[in-house]
Amino acid sequence: MLGDTSVEFFEGRRVLKEYGGTSVEDNAAMSSYNSVTSEIKNDNWFVKLGYLMEYSDSDEDDSSRLETPEGKGIDYIATSDFNYRNGANEYRYYLTESQDYMRKQQLRYSRLVSPEVFSVPGKFTAVLTWQQALTNYKNMSATNRMFDDDAMMLELNAELFLDDNYIKFGYNYTDASRKGSLGKFVFNMADGVQGSQDSFTSGNAWDYNNHREHAFLLMAFHDFTDSFTSGLDFRGGFFRYGGDTVTQGEVSFVNVWHPLSIPGLSVSFVAARDLSFKQAFDNTPYMVNGKFQRSKGHTFVSTIMYSF
Repeated sequence: MLGDTSVEFFEGRRVLKEYGGTSVEDNAAMSSYNSVTSEIKNDNWFVKLGYLMEYSDSDEDDSSRLETPEGKGIDYIATSDFNYRNGANEYRYYLTESQDYMRKQQLRYSRLVSPEVFSVPGKFTAVLTWQQALTNYKNMSATNRMFDDDAMMLELNAELFLDDNYIKFGYNYTDASRKGSLGKFVFNMADGVQGSQDSFTSGNAWDYNNHREHAFLLMAFHDFTDSFTSGLDFRGGFFRYGGDTVTQGEVSFVNVWHPLSIPGLSVSFVAARDLSFKQAFDNTPYMVNGKFQRSKGHTFVSTIMYSF
C-alpha cells in the first residue's frame, strides 16, 4: 500500500477479468492463463498489467502453449488496461498484443445518470475497439484470416435500473474487410482460448460481428427474490452479402440463482432459440440463386461457479 494506492502482484494461473483484450464477461467456458500480472488501484483509477505465457481451458488441468490458428507458437500476450472515474464519468483504454500475431486497442466512455438528470437511473456507454493484423497473422492462409489488415467495432449501450428490474439496449457496427469472402472481427488473441469477449455481439448461440453487420441487443431482467433473477435476452443482426440481406438472431431465457446461504456460489441456466445462415468453416455464407440459406437451432447452457 502506497498512501491511498494499492499495488498487487500475481504469478500463476488465473482467469483474467478486465485485462484488456483477454477480458471475460461471465462466459460459460473461460480460459485461465499462466501469467505474471499486477493491479494498481486507488479510489479513482486502476491499472491492470499482464504478461501471459500459456492458457488452460476450463475443463483442463494442464497448460497449453499459445498458438495461431495454423499452429505457429505465440511466446506471450502482453496487456495493459487503464480505467479512470471522475464523478459520473468513466474512461477506459486498453492495449493488448499477441507476439507477432495481433494487436487490439479499445476506447470506452461511460456516464452514469441519476433520476434528477434522466427519468430513471442509468448508464450510457460508447465503445470503439480496433484490431490490427501483425506479421504471423498476415502470413496465414486466406481461409484462416477472418479480416485482411484491420477490423473495427463501434458499440453503444444504454442500461436502465428500475427498482427490481434491469433493462439494456445496445447497437453495434462491425467493419472487418476481407478480400473474396465474408470478414469477421476476431475476439480471441490466440487460437483455442475461450472467453475473450467484452461485446454483446458474442451471443449465446451466434456471434454478430460480421463485416458491415448492424447488431442489436435488448435484454430485460427481474429480481424475483434477493437470490433469483430471470429474464429475456434478444440479439440480432443483419448485413449485405452477395446482393442479399443476411439476417440472424436469437432469443434467450436466462435464469441466475445466487443462494444467500452459500456466498460465492452462482448457478445459471440459459435456453436459446436461434435463426442464422448456413456457412462454410471459413465464415463464407452458402448462397443459392443469390439468396442466403437459413439455419435454425437451439442452445442450452448451464453453469455452476464458486468464487473463493
